[in-house]
Amino acid sequence: GLNKTSNIEKLNLNDNKMEELKYSYFENFVYLGTISINNNQIKFIDIKTFLKMRFIKTILLESNFIKFILTGTFSNLRNLKELNLKNNFLYNFNFFNMYSSLTSLDLENNQIENLTRDHFVYLKRLEYLSLSRNPLIKIDKNLFSELYNLKKVFLNKAEIKSINAMTFENTSLESIDLSNNCLNIVFEKFNSSKFKNIKEIRLSNTSLIDLKILNLDTFKNLEILDLSLNDLNYSFSRLNLSNKMREIN
Repeated sequence: GLNKTSNIEKLNLNDNKMEELKYSYFENFVYLGTISINNNQIKFIDIKTFLKMRFIKTILLESNFIKFILTGTFSNLRNLKELNLKNNFLYNFNFFNMYSSLTSLDLENNQIENLTRDHFVYLKRLEYLSLSRNPLIKIDKNLFSELYNLKKVFLNKAEIKSINAMTFENTSLESIDLSNNCLNIVFEKFNSSKFKNIKEIRLSNTSLIDLKILNLDTFKNLEILDLSLNDLNYSFSRLNLSNKMREIN
């Protein structure tokens, strides 16, 4: 295991050749606030690895070979705010079994296919979520129904073909990226009172042909709209766009 350095608050183990994480490696790092183990070869994480890290706020495990994480691995980490698992091989992420204080979860570029609202039931404080570059195909309309604090969602390059406006109805959405999907979007049901906070919508290369289905009048605070690389046949002059608009692509 690592030497006793219990007062250390930040630990960087990036770019090594670590293949597993064990409790014995970190049992003396009780005051850690940030641990970064990016760009390793990690395949296995002992369920007790982070047990003693009562003050941990940030765990970075980007670019490893992680296929699964045992349920309960992040339990009792009451101060955890950010978890980055980008660029791994995860096919699921139901590893939370108690309420978490997590506000940022990055799962970009994994192998996640199926998601239900149960995956998020313990993540009610989540504000930032990236599921980009996962083979999701379809997003259930109740998927984010309990993520009341969700502000930023990245679903680009996720092979999504169908999505319903109701999916985001209970969130505090400010920014959404659905670029590079072949979408059949149901935006007609967007309710302006539910989406009053949205400032950024990215729909580049999504096979859109008609802007009317977006119901852009709904988004009164919209600042950025990306519709590039589509085959639109609708005139912008006919749109009643937000007077806060700063950028249209």
